[in-house]
Order: sequence, then C-alpha cells, then structure tokens
Amino acid sequence: MERFVVERGTCYPRIDFDPIGHQLVIKGESYPEDTATFYGPAMDWLESYLAQLPTSQAVRVDLELTYFNSSSYKLLLGFFDRLESAAQQGHLILVNWHYDSDNSAQEENGLEFKEDLKQVQFKLCPIPSKTP
Repeated sequence: MERFVVERGTCYPRIDFDPIGHQLVIKGESYPEDTATFYGPAMDWLESYLAQLPTSQAVRVDLELTYFNSSSYKLLLGFFDRLESAAQQGHLILVNWHYDSDNSAQEENGLEFKEDLKQVQFKLCPIPSKTP
C-alpha cells in the first residue's frame, strides 16, 4: 500500500497517511468548499488500510486542526467512527489531539470526540501558546 499525501492548501489541511510507519497525520485548517469530495480519497485509503492491518499493529493518529467548519466536523465524526470500529476489532488505535493551549474551542472539540470513543485511546495534547 502506498503512502497517501495531500499538501496543505488555503482551506484544507495537510494529510499524510504512512502505511509503513502506521501513522496518520492531519494538520492545518479544514473548510473546503466540498468536504466529501476533498476527503473522499483519504477516507477510501483509510478503509483499505484498516482492512489489511494486522490486529497486533498499533496505529498512531495525530490531528492538529487549528480551525474546521461544520462539514469538516461531520467528516471527523465519520473518521473517528472508522477508527472506533477498527479498535473494536482488536486494533490498537492511539489518537493525539493537538491544540493551542489558548484555544478553548479546540480543546472542547477534542473532549467531545474523546467522549464518544470507547475503544480508541484518545489523548489531548495542548501546545504551549507562542504569545507572551
């Protein structure tokens, strides 16, 4: 399986899914005009990846979304549902939710996602603010 990479754009994040390192990274802002079209290939890749993943293999997911719109939020719910299903099948899924320590909205979003996940290990990772 080949690595899946989409470079960051003005309204969408960088996506880097590494099947060899078993790490999925999404970083940036997410407000594409057509969320389903933009994220469709990434979700298809994720489905294929999870289908062939050995049960004993841990997967690390790092998310650092400084902003996302409501349609991206819905997409993230589906993303986490896929990860939760994989975890229920015995896969070790570790999610790191990176957020600016001064951004309480992003912290709250992370807490909401964490609350919905029962099998996925979800860690909130505050990033120290750069402003004095």
